[in-house]
Amino acid sequence: MKRRGLARRRGLIVAGILVFVVAAGLLVKERLALWVLDRYIQRAYPQGQVVVKGLDLGPRRAAAAAIAFKLPVGAQQVWSGRVEDLRISFDPWQAFVAPQRVLRSAEAALDRLSGPGFLLEGGVVRAGRLPGEEPLRLSVTCDRVSVYEKEISDITGRAVFSAQRLSGVDLNGTFLGGSVTVTGDASLAASSFDAKGEVFVAGLDVAQLIQALKLGERLDATGLYGGRLDVVFQDGLCRVLSGTIKNGSGGRLYVADVSLLKGAGVGQQAGNIVVENLKNYHYDRGEIVFSQEGRNVKLDFMLEGPAGSRQLEVVLHGPEEE
Repeated sequence: MKRRGLARRRGLIVAGILVFVVAAGLLVKERLALWVLDRYIQRAYPQGQVVVKGLDLGPRRAAAAAIAFKLPVGAQQVWSGRVEDLRISFDPWQAFVAPQRVLRSAEAALDRLSGPGFLLEGGVVRAGRLPGEEPLRLSVTCDRVSVYEKEISDITGRAVFSAQRLSGVDLNGTFLGGSVTVTGDASLAASSFDAKGEVFVAGLDVAQLIQALKLGERLDATGLYGGRLDVVFQDGLCRVLSGTIKNGSGGRLYVADVSLLKGAGVGQQAGNIVVENLKNYHYDRGEIVFSQEGRNVKLDFMLEGPAGSRQLEVVLHGPEEE
């Protein structure tokens, strides 16, 4: 009986030691994983911050209840966000060979992502990498994106991420009553945020455009437009915005502000006469030409109708250069 009791006590002691070793191993493993993640973030984005909640780490898979982050991208620009219900798979052996290939796939619910001039809310983000491939292929669906307070909804998109750079960007959504497609590439380095791309719109409601630009007290119009705009960002600021959108199905125009009329020698009295004729001006074809001068964006409206052609000029003033 004494031997049995002694053997039982020894068994309990051994079991307790094993439980302690396993628990300590899991704790060390999770702390090590968080340390590796922090070092990886700091290498790419010095002074970046990441907070992980509810980490569950396995040999080749991991999960987290939520991850919140703040990353300095470019001069005085901060991108922040939060994802939930993160699920990833990884190849731990790549950490000793090619750390950039450790991640194999990931999926998370996007709570929010914000940066200079934009805010994404609600959606799903997925990432994947083929065996032996360094670039990470991204896909996203998002409920709503606000770009300089202009809303785009029902977004789907894809891109390739490698060496802190997005390439092959292809985003599609609903914008101002029509559809929008954005293509291009961007640098997300800590030193600078630069991007260039093309914006294609179709079926854009010019009445909604006027309201979005807060011009409703100066003019009103109807008509659907489509075309292409070229956009260039340097260090988070829009430096180039140019292109033309066109209408071929006609519409109507109402001008309340004489100063919008473009043309030499249009005085107040003559302007009032023209404006009176523009209270219900019908046009058959129209163009809106976008251009940028410094921080200001200019829209030139060129319309053709039975009563003749009309040209309007709208200047949207941006903040002064620092």
